[in-house]
Amino acid sequence: MFTTIFSGRREPVPEMARVKVEVKQRGFRFNQQRDYALISMLHAYDDILSVDQVHRWFFTTLKKARERISLLCEYGYIDRPDATERYQFPEAVIWTSRKAADEIAGHLEIPIKEFHYREKPHVSKVAHDIGLNEFRHTFEVAATTLPQFTLEYWYGQDECLSRFPRPTEYLDQHGERKKKRVEPDGLCSLLFLAGKKQRMRFCIEYDNATEPNVRFARDKVCPGIQFLHSRQYREALNTEIPAVYL
Repeated sequence: MFTTIFSGRREPVPEMARVKVEVKQRGFRFNQQRDYALISMLHAYDDILSVDQVHRWFFTTLKKARERISLLCEYGYIDRPDATERYQFPEAVIWTSRKAADEIAGHLEIPIKEFHYREKPHVSKVAHDIGLNEFRHTFEVAATTLPQFTLEYWYGQDECLSRFPRPTEYLDQHGERKKKRVEPDGLCSLLFLAGKKQRMRFCIEYDNATEPNVRFARDKVCPGIQFLHSRQYREALNTEIPAVYL
């Protein structure tokens, strides 16, 4: 039977079509190991990953990565740009959804009202954040493969914002006193295990060469180095030893 402009009746959906939809819905299972590891890393990496990174870090083929991403998007566990937004992004990306936030908060036993996550990335920062992800992942993998080192922690951009909320007073290149809130791209602690255990912290400022070197030094390096000697930094990390500005 066919629907026409002269009939209010609609063609009935074949029984087999309904069965296929029901089977698909019943067949999806959120994998508490692989899927949770994916959304957990997604959140840890400031709530954004590229599809290419998901492929290389979690799957053997790009096809499998895309298929799983599509399912997780369909069932609300991750978000991605819709058809009208894709052209704005430099590459295919995913970000943390509300359902993923609920899942992670529940796993960590944190009330969802106290669980902070980025609901959507800023398009202008996507290239920077994806590049920062690559640097962080390389650093973390190296720390796990070399027996003389271990990575104690890595605080991402959002964690640094919450730990260092106050502006830093500093002297600029002309010796003038200024004030600015320093927002590191990351802060990590590396433990040296050979001989006497030692700790070295690194303050990460990832630059993807979008600004002139003079401006980068003026706006980032100068206040950043003095931030590592500030009272706010010492109190937040309970240390008198500044981090290496990287």
